[in-house]
Amino acid sequence: VRGLMVATGGPWHVVAPVLALLLGLAAMLVVHAAVADALHRTDLPEPVRRHGPLASVALLATSASAPVLQVAYTEALALLLVAGTLWAVQRHSYALAGATTVALGFTRAVALPVLLVVVVHGLARLRSRRTFPVRDRVAVLALAALAAGSGFAWPVVAARVTGVADAYRLTQGAWRGRGEVLVLVPWLDVSVWLVGTWAPLLLGAVAALLVMGLAAPPVRALGPVLHAWLVGYAGYLVVVLEPGTSLVRFALLGFPAWAALALAALTSRRPRLFLVLAIMGGLVGQAAWLGLLWRMVPPAGWPP
Repeated sequence: VRGLMVATGGPWHVVAPVLALLLGLAAMLVVHAAVADALHRTDLPEPVRRHGPLASVALLATSASAPVLQVAYTEALALLLVAGTLWAVQRHSYALAGATTVALGFTRAVALPVLLVVVVHGLARLRSRRTFPVRDRVAVLALAALAAGSGFAWPVVAARVTGVADAYRLTQGAWRGRGEVLVLVPWLDVSVWLVGTWAPLLLGAVAALLVMGLAAPPVRALGPVLHAWLVGYAGYLVVVLEPGTSLVRFALLGFPAWAALALAALTSRRPRLFLVLAIMGGLVGQAAWLGLLWRMVPPAGWPP
């Protein structure tokens, strides 16, 4: 953004949102390509394979937190890099996948789930009867190492720049109710705050719904790469986050979920009605998200 400001003379409040909007546009094109490539490898009916990518983009672009793709924040670039990485892995373009994974590690702290994608992809290639030459095996191993390194790169950078070894952890802890980063415990804290003694039942229901959703046929139909990203990203969010209103925004990077919803719609008895209702529901969700979370009402409010 700074480079574009210098080149164009435009102010931040113009250049940054325009750049985000363009990156969001590019992200939608790459999401379309990634879903199209995944569906091309399936035995789904031809109309589903033909219309699935566009339906996926339509549902994603009208989802509740999609307006953040035109805001000067990291979602647009992160979505572009996630989709680009998954598309490159599907196409066996491992050098491109390595570049986008490294860039993702310095854009958003979500590069670590790419490691699961690479492992699942490598195992799938080993099990298939197609050739998996030594050169590709080395490339997959190198990509796995890059994903692991990119997942931990920013905490190392933060420590070196600030001189505080746990600077990143302290920063993340400042956002949390306990003031520190704990694994899984925040989910129990928030559940107790919401429903009191019914918290274990609520957590069990949420966990069951999550597992059922990740194992649903439309999700598995997307192929090993997109399925692995959705599983890895969901698991990563469960482990590292304190549940809150920002989950609506974080869900945007789990774009295969919208592709699975598109497949469910296209294989239903009334696909057009299903899609129209889903899109209308997303637009209503956008209005609610902007009105309830994005609009600040003093003296305090929930973060979007």
